[in-house]
Amino acid sequence: MRCNCISFFFFLLITATASSQDKTTDSLSNLVLTEKNDSARVDVLIELSRAYYNKSWDQTIKYAEDAATLAEKTGYKKGQALAWKNIGVANYYKGIPVNAVEAWEKSLLFYQEANDPQGEA
Repeated sequence: MRCNCISFFFFLLITATASSQDKTTDSLSNLVLTEKNDSARVDVLIELSRAYYNKSWDQTIKYAEDAATLAEKTGYKKGQALAWKNIGVANYYKGIPVNAVEAWEKSLLFYQEANDPQGEA
């Protein structure tokens, strides 16, 4: 009986986690539609790319690439750095280490341009 209770508890925990992730991605997706093309929208796109960690690495890359493109247009160096970092993480977990390292090198350059030693670390 105890084993069944523990199994049921873990099932509820996993279900609640999955449900909250869907709500997060839905909320962020709606927020992207309302934000102007500025650093705030870049930040939302970056958070949306993070929300897809372990869920869909392709979606992580898509939203991070959108963030990197917009950050470049607006001159938001830290946004570019974060976006490329997420692209690197996704490629690493997809098993494409060469692309991951290239993305992380770009991220490092943008952190250096933004004079952000914490990001560089």
